[in-house]
Amino acid sequence: MNYLNMVDFLVVNEEKVISRLCCQKRESYLRAFFDNVKIIPNFIILEAIFQTAGRLARNQNQNNSSGGIIASYRNFCFTRPLFAGEDIQIIANCVSSNEKSFYFKIFIVNDKQEKILENGTLIISKLKNLKGSVFNNFENKNIETLKEKFSFK
Repeated sequence: MNYLNMVDFLVVNEEKVISRLCCQKRESYLRAFFDNVKIIPNFIILEAIFQTAGRLARNQNQNNSSGGIIASYRNFCFTRPLFAGEDIQIIANCVSSNEKSFYFKIFIVNDKQEKILENGTLIISKLKNLKGSVFNNFENKNIETLKEKFSFK
């Protein structure tokens, strides 16, 4: 699996992207994880979410082929682990955007429409350069502060 191509895009329009996570046990870089446990590692899930939302950001922001920079993500509380071979869909809804950034709601469901992640939030900045102070792990900021910083009301 190409690290930068771990999702298949099922729906792409102006307001929403739905992708299918393509994470299988056979992928060479995942064998160490799957030898003991059949749970998909969090870094794979996060990357797939970022790729899904990034596709929508690129579509809406024609002047920036990179789609932007992840400025913040919150409320990524999973109801259960994701398992290898499971049919997982990631849904990124663009709630709003402005000249500085995009604000997304993120959902993850399986083929039975079981909600595994509900109401996650993600902000992608259109800016190419961000100061370290806007990242979640640099200083303690809540989502409301970040929404205000990026001009969301």
